[in-house]
Amino acid sequence: MMMRGVKRPWAMLFMLALVFGCKDNIADSAEGDYLITPPTFRFQRLSVGEHGEQRVNIESIGGGELRIAEFDPSFGAEFNLYWIKPGETQQRVGVEGGVNSLPAYIDVPSGETLTLIMSYTPTSTAAPSGVLRFRTNSTAKPEGSIPIEVPDTAPEIAVAPTTVDFERVPARTISELPVTVTNIGQAPLQILRLQVSGSAADPQAADPNGFWVTVGGEDPVLNSSVLVDPDGDGVPGLKNGQSFDIMVHYQTLTDGQDEGFLSIFSNDTIQPEYKVALKANGASPCARVDPNPIEFPASLINRTTSRPVSLESCGGEKLMILDVYLKDGSSDAFTLDENTLPEFPYELPAFDASQDSFYPNRNITLNFHPTQQAPYTGTLVVVTNDPALYADVNTPGEYEIPITGLGTINECPVACVAQEEFNVPPLEIISLDASCSMDLDGPDGKPVKYRWSVIQAPPGSTALPVESFFNLARPADGGLADDEGTPNAFFFVDLAGEYVLELNVVDNLDMIAPSATCSQPAALVHIDARPDSDIHIQLVWDTPDDADQTDQEGTDIDLHLLHPRGTQWQMGPLDCFYANPNPDWGVVGPANNCTLDIDDVNGAGPENINVREPEDTSSLGSPYRIGVHYYSPNMRIGAPDLRSEVTVRVYLGGMLAVEWDRTFSHRDDFWEVGAIIWTAGEQRAQEINRFTPGF
Repeated sequence: MMMRGVKRPWAMLFMLALVFGCKDNIADSAEGDYLITPPTFRFQRLSVGEHGEQRVNIESIGGGELRIAEFDPSFGAEFNLYWIKPGETQQRVGVEGGVNSLPAYIDVPSGETLTLIMSYTPTSTAAPSGVLRFRTNSTAKPEGSIPIEVPDTAPEIAVAPTTVDFERVPARTISELPVTVTNIGQAPLQILRLQVSGSAADPQAADPNGFWVTVGGEDPVLNSSVLVDPDGDGVPGLKNGQSFDIMVHYQTLTDGQDEGFLSIFSNDTIQPEYKVALKANGASPCARVDPNPIEFPASLINRTTSRPVSLESCGGEKLMILDVYLKDGSSDAFTLDENTLPEFPYELPAFDASQDSFYPNRNITLNFHPTQQAPYTGTLVVVTNDPALYADVNTPGEYEIPITGLGTINECPVACVAQEEFNVPPLEIISLDASCSMDLDGPDGKPVKYRWSVIQAPPGSTALPVESFFNLARPADGGLADDEGTPNAFFFVDLAGEYVLELNVVDNLDMIAPSATCSQPAALVHIDARPDSDIHIQLVWDTPDDADQTDQEGTDIDLHLLHPRGTQWQMGPLDCFYANPNPDWGVVGPANNCTLDIDDVNGAGPENINVREPEDTSSLGSPYRIGVHYYSPNMRIGAPDLRSEVTVRVYLGGMLAVEWDRTFSHRDDFWEVGAIIWTAGEQRAQEINRFTPGF
């Protein structure tokens, strides 16, 4: 039965006057407004005789009291309406059994809520609809309505179980469990596709690792036709009440917990993707040994090689380790380090995947001492309470891990450098060559690794061997880390002074030379870097609070050299600095010019300035002057000031003449370091040491 309110126009005006015209308790300037949440009475599909309820709140959000009137309940007898007055908890009858008992109006004070409760009891498989209409004193929304939505006749998926738990499955053992899909809706259910996520296996692999599914023994990904008529009744899809099974398979290649989901995609509009949780090796003890198998690399005869073995708890319950031993028949070359074995029984806690990054473990040590050039085998046995390993209910599980090793006679590799001495000016690139190194019994007669290290360098140098430079024109910017697999590397001589680099080589059995095992003379490269300019000035600095002085962030300190005719810093052409790195000072020729060879902006330096042939300062009336400017504490705008310890070195005629130090604490600090006097009879550096907080 449907009820619809019908009123004559004059009667409507009269009623509105009664409802909205007499409001002594509401100020004329305060107007009602409202918010409906949710906007509809929306029911799920229900079977005949089932019962459901939905609530809708009408909240008064205006400045004044909200009045709701002229309720028009347009819906059938499958629905009943109840309401709760604002500020109360008592449920009142609104519409029941087709009878409208709603009051003429309901007042809702500002900030209060009217609660409406719609109940639905279907009497047939048809999908009824309806609406509750009303009027209000809101100017913006005078007419309100709340629709009733019930899904039309449709398919509905039901799946059992909703979680597939394989519990404990030993490694390399396949287990399978069914999932039953049923259509409990009225329309045919179409299964569109199946998808496994999480620990998903490739069912076509020789050894699948994880979860996968089949339907009727077929892979539904490779053969999607098995989903067209899964119950095999000759009609596409599943009719009401029909079912079919999805078989879930699981195998793991290594012990440990696995989780995933089976997604069933269908034409069910309410649940188009139904997820079934997949679990394995969770709620039980689980033992895992890493590595498995245990393989020793080729090892020198009459020498002991040791390696750690991790005993791990990979299950959802604590693991008891009852014993660890070498099985009868194992080679005597293998022994367990008794000092690393725990007292048995030894307990490891359960693995909690939500909190633990690693399996709870206990490390033991296995030793290998071959006495002849031959292969060796053995078996490590770990006895635990892992149920997957039990022979029967009374026999604890024995986890057997194969062990292999090879005894060998190994020749030590020999480290060799192609060039041992270099005499170069600063800023040169040195090519390091270790291709003359040998390993007589190694692959191709060569070592497998070449390791260059700097064991001596001038203070402030940051140079390291690299495989290649990011920018060959700017080697101070660094490059790719040296590849130990190649015998060649490059080295940028960033400062004047002496360098010593050492080479170590490694063979395929991890023998290092030179070393205590492979005694031989050190393979060294000596670099003597002397300036070839008459004036060579270095600037380096250290910033203790800069965690990484080689990255792209750090203090920017600038080196300046002012020509004797110059009167103002940071003003070209007579100040040589980052903005004027190659000024034309030459009176006689280009050899008189100044060059700034490196401008470092991110910490530590170096910066270098050179004058190949200085002018005679006695004829110029003034010396060359050296300055240092604290340009910025960091490349990042707004970074705090950082303290930097600055060192300036002056080389005259290729020899170190003087070294000065100063501490900078604030940006724009300026230090007039010293002067250089250059005449036919005198070449010397003179300290000025004038410091100003600003340029």
